Amino acid sequence: MNWRGPKTILTLSTGILSLIYFATVLWEPDQAPSGQTKNYLRELGDGQPATVAPAESSSGTPQKIKSNAGAERGEEATEKSGEYKSNLDVSSLKATELHGFTLRITDQSTGEPITDAEVRVYRAARPDSPALAVMSPNHLGQVSLEHLPRAQYRIEVVADGFRDAEPLAVEIPADGNKFGFKLDRAAEVVGFFEGLDGSRSPMGMLRLTHRTTNESFDVRPDGYGQFHSPALRQGMWHIAWLRHSLAAPDPRLEQTIELLPGDRLALTVTLDDGDPAQEDGRPVAIRLN
Repeated sequence: MNWRGPKTILTLSTGILSLIYFATVLWEPDQAPSGQTKNYLRELGDGQPATVAPAESSSGTPQKIKSNAGAERGEEATEKSGEYKSNLDVSSLKATELHGFTLRITDQSTGEPITDAEVRVYRAARPDSPALAVMSPNHLGQVSLEHLPRAQYRIEVVADGFRDAEPLAVEIPADGNKFGFKLDRAAEVVGFFEGLDGSRSPMGMLRLTHRTTNESFDVRPDGYGQFHSPALRQGMWHIAWLRHSLAAPDPRLEQTIELLPGDRLALTVTLDDGDPAQEDGRPVAIRLN
C-alpha cells in the first residue's frame, strides 16, 4: 500500500499559495507601486539637487500645463497656444505620487515679469535626453508644470535680450514647489572692421575677455566686415583684434570697455589694410562710436 501523504501535502500547499497570490493581486487596489515603477523613478532621480530660493508670491493665476501620459516616450515636448505634449509616461503612478511646481521669471534690475522666454525641464539623470516640457510664461512671467513623479530635474530658462541663467537643479517635491529666475539684461558689442582707406574688411577676429571671470569669446566678422557679439555679462571687458585665433594681439588694436546691463556699444576697428592711395589719415585703432 502506497502512502500518498507527501503528494497530498504538496498539492494542498500549492493551492494555498495560489489563493494568497490571487487575493493579494486582485483584492488590494491600494497596493504599493510595482518594481517596474520604482525602477522608473530611480532612473529619473540621479544627480545632486541644489538649494533654491522660492519665487515671489503673486495673486495672479499661473499658467497651468498638464502632461499627456499617452504621448510617445522620446518625443520632445512642446507648448504653443495652450497645446502641450509630454514624453513622460506617468500612467503607472497614483495621483498621490505626482507633484508639480510653479516658476516665476523676472528682470534682475527692475523686478518686472519676463514673458518672452522659454522654459525647458529635463531629467537630472539624463541631461542629453529630450525635454520633458517646453513652456512659455504667462503675462505674470509664470509657468506651472504638474504630474511629475518624485525625482530630480533640471530647469533651463532662456529669454531674448537677457543673459542665459545657470540651470536650476531641484528635487520635486523635497525642494518645494515655487522657484524663481532673475535674469540680467544682456549687453552686446557690435561694429565693423575697416581699412585705412575706409573700405570694409573681413580680415581677422576680435577676442573679448571679461576681466573678472576670464570668460572669453571670439567674434568674427561677416563677409562685409560687420560683427555682432553674443550676449555679454556686465563689467570690464578687454577687446583685442587678432589675425587668427593663435596670433598675438597688435598693441594698437586693444581696448578696454565697461558694459552695463542692456548696453549696446558700437565699435569701429581700423586695420592696417586698404589702398594706400586712398588713406585719409585715420589711425589703426579700436574706437568707440
